[in-house]
Amino acid sequence: MSTGVVAAFRKGLGETGFVERRNVMVEFRFAYNDNTRVTELLADLVSRRVAVIVTPGSTSTALAAKAATMSIPVVFSVGTDSSGDRARHQFEPSGW
Repeated sequence: MSTGVVAAFRKGLGETGFVERRNVMVEFRFAYNDNTRVTELLADLVSRRVAVIVTPGSTSTALAAKAATMSIPVVFSVGTDSSGDRARHQFEPSGW
């Protein structure tokens, strides 16, 4: 994840009233394109009962996060989805 993405994330938090170490704790994890590592990192986050999982830039990581938990919200951003909104449809709650 680029420093620009991290800066934008922190800026967005600040714009909505969240300040790191004051009223929100942010912990970064990096898998470095290793899918096995993604699974391990997600399992750790789920076991620690974090409040939210953010997965910027990767549809596959967002889908892995969704598969890892039904109780923790997953926030994701991707540039494009060549599958025709496949990720959005997979994240829609039943009944939408």
